Amino acid sequence: MTKMTKKLIKKSDLPKIQTPKYGTLEVYQTAPTGIDKGTWRWRVRSRNGKILANAGEAYVRKTEALKSAERMVAFDLSKVTIVELKTVEPAQPAPQPAPAPFQTPGAPSGLVATPGTDRITLTWNAPTTGGPVLMYHVDRRDASGPFITIVKHEDKLTATTYVDTKVKAGILYTYRVLAHGVNMQHSPYSNEANAVVPVNVPDTTPPLVMIMAPGDGSSVGGTIEVKVRAEDQNGIKQVELRTDGTSRGFSSTPVGDRYRFTLDTKIYNNGQHTLTAVATDNAGNSATSAAVGIHVQNL
Repeated sequence: MTKMTKKLIKKSDLPKIQTPKYGTLEVYQTAPTGIDKGTWRWRVRSRNGKILANAGEAYVRKTEALKSAERMVAFDLSKVTIVELKTVEPAQPAPQPAPAPFQTPGAPSGLVATPGTDRITLTWNAPTTGGPVLMYHVDRRDASGPFITIVKHEDKLTATTYVDTKVKAGILYTYRVLAHGVNMQHSPYSNEANAVVPVNVPDTTPPLVMIMAPGDGSSVGGTIEVKVRAEDQNGIKQVELRTDGTSRGFSSTPVGDRYRFTLDTKIYNNGQHTLTAVATDNAGNSATSAAVGIHVQNL
């Protein structure tokens, strides 16, 4: 862009300027376009037909254009300061400082390691200071070795969580995380977090099982309902009802911790009989309830 400066000219040095008396001052209307009905302007045309000057303003009414033209005819150059516009080279702009490089991200925080049956889940908080984060690296070490990077640059980890499945039970693992910025500068390390995958100890504990109804010593007849309670920390696979040591059926669909059986006592001789229940847990452990004596009395 060029810069324009003003230079005053002495009146004695002014060139001879032709006024409208050496030509024609014309008032004319521009051609209408669309909804525009046209506007009125004036212009000065020399005797050789060249346009010497144009009105700098358009007028809606013809009378306004005529008044402006009259003022142009009465214009007195002696009352006006004449300036000459001279083109000069613009000043060179000051050099712009180079853009600041991206800042190094701050350290991730709040790293937590949560063990599962066959994995360790890591979670952490993104940095709250420094530049933007491109990705994260995760380091791990066991009790006998140095830190080893298990999540590298090519893994492109952008989430603030990671699940480590390449772990063994009973070993103490320590983790730390760092953030990489967009210019590959890395942050300080996060806090360290420890976790141990529990060792899977075989379940050898038998379940709890007891007959809740009918009560021991009850007199029964016809069709009765037998209720058995069975519990185990690893769950019950099935419950079997036995009468006098003979199986009378299985149940694997409890209501709460109660397994229900329907028993027709008419198939037994009147007199004393014994009920027992055998519960089997999901690890294959079994337990037999205490015996419940019933007295069958059918007509």
